[in-house]
Amino acid sequence: MEYFLSLNSRQESSDGSEDEDDEGEEDMLADDAVGEDGKLNMIVNLGCLQSLISSGAIACRSCKRSNLTVIEGGHDFREGSSCLLQLHCFNCGKLATEYTSSKTGTVHTGFDANRRLVAAATSNGIGYSQRLHTGVKRAANRDLQDVAHVIRTTYADMNIGIPDANGVLDISISIDGSWHKRGRTSHNGVVCVIDLITGLIIDFVALSNYCQVCESEAAPSPGDANYDDWFAGHKDQCQQNIQCSSQAMEMEGAVILFQRSEERGFRYTEMLGDGDTKPHAKLLEEDVYNGRPIEKIECVNHVTKRLGTALRTLVEKRKAQGQPIGGRGKLTAERIKKLTNYYGRAIKDNKGNLDATVNAVWASFFHTLSSDASHNHNLCPDGPKSWCFFKRALANNVEPGHHSKELPASVEVLKPVYQRLGDPQLLSRCLQGKTQNSNEAFHSVLWRLCPKERWASLRSVETALAIAVQQFNKGSSALLDVMVELEILTDRPGEEYAAQQDASRVVCATRKSSKKEKERRKKIDAIYVKSAKNAEVVRERSMALGPSKGL
Repeated sequence: MEYFLSLNSRQESSDGSEDEDDEGEEDMLADDAVGEDGKLNMIVNLGCLQSLISSGAIACRSCKRSNLTVIEGGHDFREGSSCLLQLHCFNCGKLATEYTSSKTGTVHTGFDANRRLVAAATSNGIGYSQRLHTGVKRAANRDLQDVAHVIRTTYADMNIGIPDANGVLDISISIDGSWHKRGRTSHNGVVCVIDLITGLIIDFVALSNYCQVCESEAAPSPGDANYDDWFAGHKDQCQQNIQCSSQAMEMEGAVILFQRSEERGFRYTEMLGDGDTKPHAKLLEEDVYNGRPIEKIECVNHVTKRLGTALRTLVEKRKAQGQPIGGRGKLTAERIKKLTNYYGRAIKDNKGNLDATVNAVWASFFHTLSSDASHNHNLCPDGPKSWCFFKRALANNVEPGHHSKELPASVEVLKPVYQRLGDPQLLSRCLQGKTQNSNEAFHSVLWRLCPKERWASLRSVETALAIAVQQFNKGSSALLDVMVELEILTDRPGEEYAAQQDASRVVCATRKSSKKEKERRKKIDAIYVKSAKNAEVVRERSMALGPSKGL
């Protein structure tokens, strides 16, 4: 049987004094392996510990004989991973007792080992504890207060905005929702707000429209005679905190976060969204700021994806009508990918300049329609570094190359798509060039702690959400703050591990943002597009040949 042991780095003698090491003899426990309390936590097999004690190297202080062993105190003295051990002499009987783990703090009397295991399990997406849930939320609230101070200091240093008479500061935020189950049919959802300047999470909320106890057969139904009395006793433990569909959670969560923003000292006057207009419309309907406008800005990545989606939809629609514009020599998957990249680049390369953005979008359209017989490069940028091969050649006084992959005139049907997505009103909301990459990154952190493949209650999602917010804002060291809140003593190995994890994450992020790595990802993406194109060709040929007539 194995136990989680908390070992002292220095052992006390029978008279209470500390044993001194012999001169030149090294400590049995390395100084850098123990915490500030002088203890080292490890998992030890009881049989191995018994073998060590009964090996003859240790003698009983009373009878001076090597007849010692270690036995367990019994089932009544077990608490989780901790139990009572007895040092027993076969001649003298029981000599001493000690639990395998120390107690934590002065307020709660739980064992340190148990809390460490619960915290570790939760940080890896396993399990839920009410005490951990409470402690994590307290730590997260303190973190949000620190974040608010950082944001105010940053805005003041950058001379961005001035707080009003009530100390409320107008800021720009990114807001996005996510669900615990794919397909937006989940009972649990989360909504979080991220400041666009600092990239820190300001506020968050978890929502659930389901309570397992309320839906059980033993629970009375609303309208029953005893329902009010039953629900009064169940209310504090009820897992349902909202009554709406899964799709409406993002809207309702946005209203909750905006309504309490001024209590936290902020007013969200600009919100970056993912293209869904419902949350913004709901906020305007609720008039959360008493007539103050809330401007919606668009995520460049989501707007860019709209072009690819619209073109693929158009290809399928024309194919169904018997007027195909896709396939070899026409609008292939590779061409759609290139047009999408041109569109996104037109927005990102012209931040803050609406006229230049509109011209760049149409330049990418006419550039793709150009042929050797009909040049349409008037809107393409000039200069030797132009992305347009034709204008680049003219600037370098060389003969332009051929338009080897010209599109047929039939793809003029693309123009309505560009008219819609090249609308100045839409592009004006993209001038900041902002994306929701931070929100997507946070969601990956969250659902790693609370996997979508595993059922979870609202409390489990709230616990994972609070830990994820702290990790996102402060790194792996945030878990140390949670341990302090739970009255778990932190040790040097834990602090070093957290620092190592954060350093490794920075190195990984730096590598992924390098030009070489971006080029590698582009090549992989091109291979994927090409394989998708080949699969489309194979599928079309199979349909042309008809079903197989094998034996």
